[in-house]
Amino acid sequence: MKRYEIIQEIFVPCNGDLVQNQRTIQERMLVSPERYVRGLYKNERRASYLHNTWGGSSVYEVVFDAGGKHRYIFTEL
Repeated sequence: MKRYEIIQEIFVPCNGDLVQNQRTIQERMLVSPERYVRGLYKNERRASYLHNTWGGSSVYEVVFDAGGKHRYIFTEL
């Protein structure tokens, strides 16, 4: 298991802006960032998962059919 800083951001479906006060930061010990994100949305039938890297961090985005988006940025500590 590795230790990660996780930044979660929630975006508004209608205009794509970051929802005010909807950014959280936490630290967790995880086996896999992807497994963690998919576990959060395991009951969500209509979600797409995207993965990129940015500045040495792994970025996972969950995009819902209704237009909402949640972004998770994982930085290994």
